[in-house]
Amino acid sequence: MHRHGGPGIIDSKPEEEEQTVKTTKTLWAGIAALAACAGSGGPSGPGPAGALAFAVPAASPLVYEIADTTAISMDIAGTPVDINGYSESTMQVAYAQAGSGVRATARFTALTGSFANSMGPTETLSAADMPGPATLTVGPRGDVTVSDAPVLTERAAQILGTQGAWLRLFARLPGRAATPGTAWTDTVQVNDDAGGMASATTVILTSTLAGDTTVAGRQLRLIRTTGRVTTRVAGNNQGVEVRQNLTGTSEGIVLWDPSLNALAQRDETTLMNGTMELPAMGMAGIPVIYHNRQVVRVRR
Repeated sequence: MHRHGGPGIIDSKPEEEEQTVKTTKTLWAGIAALAACAGSGGPSGPGPAGALAFAVPAASPLVYEIADTTAISMDIAGTPVDINGYSESTMQVAYAQAGSGVRATARFTALTGSFANSMGPTETLSAADMPGPATLTVGPRGDVTVSDAPVLTERAAQILGTQGAWLRLFARLPGRAATPGTAWTDTVQVNDDAGGMASATTVILTSTLAGDTTVAGRQLRLIRTTGRVTTRVAGNNQGVEVRQNLTGTSEGIVLWDPSLNALAQRDETTLMNGTMELPAMGMAGIPVIYHNRQVVRVRR
């Protein structure tokens, strides 16, 4: 594929354009779950009394509103390619005690979203893409294990991620008593598979309790987070082999409601860059920039 006659004018064979459209869909499928990494990870032990730790919330079920926007930009053989996606959803989550952790049953009650790239048509979520319920186990430190999840449609997996669709509802906690200035670090590893693409993501997440704040008359605990993020994606989707390495950072705030014993809000931004390789097309070192913002709020 090459460009001639000025910006935006592309001279290419139809089969090459089709390959590029497939490539952008494949890339999206491989990294759609990245924004949810902060909530996942292995099990943790029970938190002591009075700790900043997750337990069965004071109200159940809770309703969460989630907004997620992602922008990816690439340059493939001199042709700029922009990929943009968003989703807005409402989820209802019921909680119950389960041993030393909490069992959460999460179900979507509303969902809209789309995936668009500059080389192909926009794909939009429909009612047929609404996922069924998932069962999660949440430990005292906010670590999540997905024990039972529905099979997502290809469009839903591209826009929501697979496990990522559920993990965004939780935040990492120290699992112990904390005062302003208390910091804790988690190494979070997520392995996901969407659309034939396997992604392995590691986040070194540092959280610091900044103090208390008041929002709409509620006293909340303010936690600031920073993360170092690395992801590797590899696989074959729709006949296109893709390999990709990205690194970057995340920054966010968490508002924790101690009276509810649940997340009140999480607002996190992730920025990564790196390269992509398309072996079958003889391309390597394709620059990739990834930007994501995710906002989760509990409805009161």
